[in-house]
Amino acid sequence: MIIDPVNPKAIATLCQIRESNPYEYESILMDAVQNLEQLDSGNNLVKEKLNEVIPILIQFIQIFQQDDDNKNFNQYPTVQLSYESSLLDLANSLTKILQSEHLPQVVITLKDYLSEQLYDNNSYRYEAAFNIIWHCAENMNYPDFYKGWHN
Repeated sequence: MIIDPVNPKAIATLCQIRESNPYEYESILMDAVQNLEQLDSGNNLVKEKLNEVIPILIQFIQIFQQDDDNKNFNQYPTVQLSYESSLLDLANSLTKILQSEHLPQVVITLKDYLSEQLYDNNSYRYEAAFNIIWHCAENMNYPDFYKGWHN
């Protein structure tokens, strides 16, 4: 799947995943994220749509469940990647498309996923959140990161 940056319907379709069951569209989401990495983030349409897509990706990281943990997951005929591969690939792709204006909100949203309890119960989600927050820390100044972390 290739996303055409001048076709508003292409990215808008991805944004509709927010209103649907994300497990139904796992393979579409993964393909779309990989294609978003290749778009020119300086393009105004791309920048506007990234503002819509990034919260969807973060929500997907927050709710994505392992096959046996999600009864609805197997109802949808998608190409399912392994749980850990999907989460970590998504986190890696997300770090490639994040813009500097998104970083503070990402830290605020994902910081609670770095607890010892989550690590014990769901180490792959912890690792995905850790990788994203580490990226944010490397690309933010200390006062902004501190403010986001303690917000």
